[in-house]
Amino acid sequence: MIGSLHLICGLIVTLIVTADSANILGVFTSNSPSHQIIHMSHVRALVERGHNVTVITSHALKDKNPKYNHIIIPETELRKNTVAKVMQAMGKSEIKTTWQYYQFAKTAIQSIGLVQSDAIKSEKFQELMNNPGNKFDLVLLGYFFSDYHVGLGEHFKCPVVISMTAGSSEFVNRYVGNPWEIAYVPSVMTLAKKNPRTFLGRLELFYNVALSKLFMHTMDQQFSELYKELFPPSKYPPLEEAAKRVSLVLANSHYSEGVVRPNVPAIIEVGGIQIKEKPDPLPKVTLLLLFCGSSCLNFVGF
Repeated sequence: MIGSLHLICGLIVTLIVTADSANILGVFTSNSPSHQIIHMSHVRALVERGHNVTVITSHALKDKNPKYNHIIIPETELRKNTVAKVMQAMGKSEIKTTWQYYQFAKTAIQSIGLVQSDAIKSEKFQELMNNPGNKFDLVLLGYFFSDYHVGLGEHFKCPVVISMTAGSSEFVNRYVGNPWEIAYVPSVMTLAKKNPRTFLGRLELFYNVALSKLFMHTMDQQFSELYKELFPPSKYPPLEEAAKRVSLVLANSHYSEGVVRPNVPAIIEVGGIQIKEKPDPLPKVTLLLLFCGSSCLNFVGF
């Protein structure tokens, strides 16, 4: 009898499933709704695994019944006007060379930094940061030239995971020790994203890498000033020290497509994470256009 009881108890113990739930903060201050497709895919996966996630964004999200805490930062005239100017400049610019791309990117970064730093200065974001009851085990940072946001990991004394809307690049590779591999891996400044196969191709890549390093130097100067403004030196360590909180990069790429390159274990390729196993049905208007329209239909997807 006692032996049977021990056996039953042993079986019950083996069936017990333990769960470790973390308190996670998702910071997605980019004003581009398409960026949230990737970032929110990570959030939903975390929620499904039982984690408590708080998301802070610059605009409303489409989830009708969210299972996460959502904080919306009200739009300001500064952010609205700055984004409008950047979009207008993008529409007018004709980028045909690497140098033109460099010049445009250098100007755009200033505006992007202004918009995303303004989001952190908002009343709601400051309430979140200054509430002593808010403790987070992890900060999930939606990266859009927002390196200075790594200070949030230092503020909450927790690791930072970077969510990319594209593949890994030199901008974030440095945080996890992913090498440049300049002999065959295109830089951000390379317009044609493919592995070079000739000597001239590698020579061009070397030129693009030099431009990228120059761009990163300019970018780091701007980001360092923004970091000091958001995270005063009297309370926080330098940006270079805070960046050591980055422990993982989720890259929106896959080795089966695009550029082929080796990555360190801290770079996780999650390309396709936004694809649903069961797709949503097409809207009725779209179906009518597809099957009843007389003109061709151009479909643009993200």
